[in-house]
Amino acid sequence: MASYLLNTDGVSSVDDGSLAGFLLFEPDAKNLLPNRHTVFASAYRQFSPVFYLFLSGFYGFGVNYAILFPQATVSIKENWDLDFISQLFWGEAPSGAFSNQGNAVFLRLKWSF
Repeated sequence: MASYLLNTDGVSSVDDGSLAGFLLFEPDAKNLLPNRHTVFASAYRQFSPVFYLFLSGFYGFGVNYAILFPQATVSIKENWDLDFISQLFWGEAPSGAFSNQGNAVFLRLKWSF
């Protein structure tokens, strides 16, 4: 799945607004992301009846950031899942280099009833 978001109120580059303004951005219903053009893509694959891999992410043009959301799910037993979820953030640093800006990793045990 893929989608494109045009935000007419967004900035088209970091020069259009300060980097601090970009980092402190607060979304609302009419202004979801700070930049003017964003692409979202998502895919998943079932490798066996008990093992799934998911990958989705955003890329913001002009402001140059990427956010990836990889996830692996294993069904341990009927109604029990173990999920490994991560959020990986990349962006353009003040030096102009595109680099990792931070990551978050989560492990979840889920019981469905």
